[in-house]
Amino acid sequence: MAKVIEFDGSKIGTDKQYEIVDTSRNVKKMAKHYSELLEKVADEEGGIDALVSSTVRLSDVVDESIADILGLNKKEKDGLQDYSFSDKYDFFNECLRKFIGISLPSDTEDTGEKEEDPKLEEEGPSGN
Repeated sequence: MAKVIEFDGSKIGTDKQYEIVDTSRNVKKMAKHYSELLEKVADEEGGIDALVSSTVRLSDVVDESIADILGLNKKEKDGLQDYSFSDKYDFFNECLRKFIGISLPSDTEDTGEKEEDPKLEEEGPSGN
């Protein structure tokens, strides 16, 4: 059964509703953009400068991939800069997840880590 991703174009100013199917062409596009992302971001060393430059590169790759997979014209593509990065990132990440089985970190995902109660650490052995 086909995997379909629905995207509300009003989030990027197109007022279209998109249904993106896991066609071979779309899978290849996402794989290409993921490879570009790795090339542009993964080679950075630590530090704040690296973080800032990686964020800029990530934004560029996300915008480029969205324009590619949605088939946006030049005006629509240029307009991507003015819309929510988190909406675009979520769409990009959903395409990666559904089309090629890779997921990037997301602030909305459950990491599976359990938060420990800080009170438990403060309690020492009982004097009894």
